[in-house]
Parts: sequence; C-alpha cells; structure tokens
Amino acid sequence: MKCKLVAVEYLNTLPYIYGLEQHPSLLDLEIILAPPAECARLLKTDPDLDLALIPVGSFSDFDELYVLDGFGIACDGPVDSVCVYSNKNWNQVYQISLDPFSRTSNLLLQLLLDQQLFPNPIQVVLSSSDYDAKLVIGDEALKNNSIFSYRKDLGEEWKKYTGFPFVFACWASQKKLNQELITELKQLFQKGINSLTQMIYEKNLSPIQANYLQTNIHYRLDEHKKQGLSRFLKLIQNQTKIHWLQ
Repeated sequence: MKCKLVAVEYLNTLPYIYGLEQHPSLLDLEIILAPPAECARLLKTDPDLDLALIPVGSFSDFDELYVLDGFGIACDGPVDSVCVYSNKNWNQVYQISLDPFSRTSNLLLQLLLDQQLFPNPIQVVLSSSDYDAKLVIGDEALKNNSIFSYRKDLGEEWKKYTGFPFVFACWASQKKLNQELITELKQLFQKGINSLTQMIYEKNLSPIQANYLQTNIHYRLDEHKKQGLSRFLKLIQNQTKIHWLQ
C-alpha cells in the first residue's frame, strides 16, 4: 500500500525510520526528512501527504487532526535534548535566547518560566549574541551537555511541575487513514522500536546516543503520556480537535 510520510530529521526519529525501512515493498513508501517546523508546514500544504511526525506545538495550525494512537516522541523525566544552557550561575541569568527551530520547546519554556523556573524575572529573546542562557534542542543539545557549566532539562522540569511525561511530537494526518494502512504503519513502527539495540549497532551510534535513545526517549504513547499531552495543550489554550487513529 502506497504511503507518503514526513519525519523529523533528528536522531530520536531513527527507530521509526529503521522500522519503515523493513517494509517488504519499500518502493511503496515515500519518506521525507525535514526540520520539525517544516514537517508541520508540509502536512498543512501537501494534499498527497498521508502522515507526518509533527511537534505538538504546531497542532494549533490545524482545526482538526487524525493522530496515530500509541506512537510518538516523548520523555518521562529528563530528555537530554531540550535544555537551557548557561555558563553563568542561575542567579545571574536574566535573558534566555529561544531556539528558532522549535515552537514546542519555546512554548514549554514559557510555561515553565511562568512557574518561576529561575530565581530572576526572565526576558526571552530570539537568537542573538546578547543573552545569559540559551535554549537548545535536538542533536545539537546532546553535544552541549558536556560544554556548559549549568543546564536545566525541560523534560525533567515539566515532570516536576505537572507529574506527567511530556510528548514532543505525534504522527498526525489531516485525513482519516485506511485501517489497513494504520495497522501496517503501527507494525512497522513497533518493529523499529523492538530492533533498537540492533539498529544502534548497525548505525554505529556512540554510547551517549545509544543511552539517549534507550533511556531518555519514549516511543510508545500510553494513557499517562496522553494525559500529559492534554495538560500541555490545555495550558497553551490549543483548540485543535484530535481524533485518535486506533
């Protein structure tokens, strides 16, 4: 069955891509890799696109979405790839530079700032050279973990604040997909998750990358994670109607 998908071009998407590559007829699949914001834009503008892994902060771009139940990109505590970094003590931080590539992480940071995440009132700025700390996401964040003196992990801070896991991205469509396709995609995604150790070996990932995929990132969306997603969407006043594709 033919299917056109777009996925985020980050390390944490690799298990899904690996699973899709196990499709017995790979030529039936068109897989596009793009930055998170571009994934959402393509879902919005490309009528031929069946499914996209989109950041949950972009849900507000859609009146309604069909979201694949059970699979996504989430964490339950520290995520390691969405962090605020600084070489200054937090008592000296007054300005934080946002990440230009992640609406979801910027929204999450704003919510946590409202809960007095830092000792001082914080001014958020777009990328510039004049800041005390910066928000970094994705593969670049993993490189920064050993560079800066101070770090706040937003997955960990969200867990402290709400008690819930945080969902960063979901597989979504603007149309109700054929049940056969839904079942097939779920099987492929699960196959990729089950093959995580083998994939890490084949792709020669570093110990830091392997630990990140095996420990920090959660791929299955259970009810507790969906409750965390609902909490976040409510806090950012998102009105998108969500239909879960079982």
